[in-house]
Amino acid sequence: MLNRDVEALSVQERSDVLLDLLKVNRMVTSGQLERWGLAEAAGRLGLPSRLQSVRTQVTQPSSLRNLRFVGTDERLLRRPERELKHWAALSEVWWTMWLGKHGVWEVLDGRGREGRRMPDARVSGLWWEPWAIEIDCGYDKPQIQRKLLGIAEAGYRRVVWATTVHDRVRRVGWLIDDLWRDGKLTGLEEYEIRFCNFWISQDPYQNRPRCYKRNDFFGQRQVILELAYGDVGEDDGGWQEEDEVSEDDLQDGHAWEGEDAYEDKRVWQDHEDWSDGELE
Repeated sequence: MLNRDVEALSVQERSDVLLDLLKVNRMVTSGQLERWGLAEAAGRLGLPSRLQSVRTQVTQPSSLRNLRFVGTDERLLRRPERELKHWAALSEVWWTMWLGKHGVWEVLDGRGREGRRMPDARVSGLWWEPWAIEIDCGYDKPQIQRKLLGIAEAGYRRVVWATTVHDRVRRVGWLIDDLWRDGKLTGLEEYEIRFCNFWISQDPYQNRPRCYKRNDFFGQRQVILELAYGDVGEDDGGWQEEDEVSEDDLQDGHAWEGEDAYEDKRVWQDHEDWSDGELE
């Protein structure tokens, strides 16, 4: 899933790659550096770091990990752990996203119109611009809806929603589909939901035996509304493929519940704790 091959680069060239990454991003973890082949370069550059305990999924105590965050600005390393992990997750999205020559990546701060928090980052210069990049480490459902509505109202036309909760990938997409069918998010044209792992040094995106979970999920407003209102032509078959269901999904209640991917037969699981999500 990596889009940057550094294996053939010298240590100096790898140092340049790392500095380029940290020019547009604020933080990485030691696990990311090892996975991307940049750990030696970070050591050579003598970059400051901070060891911090964080929950990668805020509602799951079992997700608590001791992570080493690495950056170029010691002041940023002293920021709250929530910001550190969001910045590391942004670096993960940036590393695995191909922006080409025209895409411009910008990490955002502060609040937008009516006090709504802005997305974590934005991308301009590509199709359906601008894009909103949002990191989700365990938002509850009302928070997800508020953020999506705020993103649409702020004029973003595409959202990349990166979540650390692997089995949430499709369900956030379904939620956006429902909002579109309800006449909401009218300015938002396309979504990409992706699993985001910024804490381990191994490849977190490879399929595991008997535990297949989607790493990404895509949707377009026009296609969803055409399916909803029956205006589907012969060429509109991209959303009709069946989704694979693993034994793990059947056991934890996250299986696909309808024959038609976009028939309204699925629910947000009641047994999942949505009431103690991440603060905005």
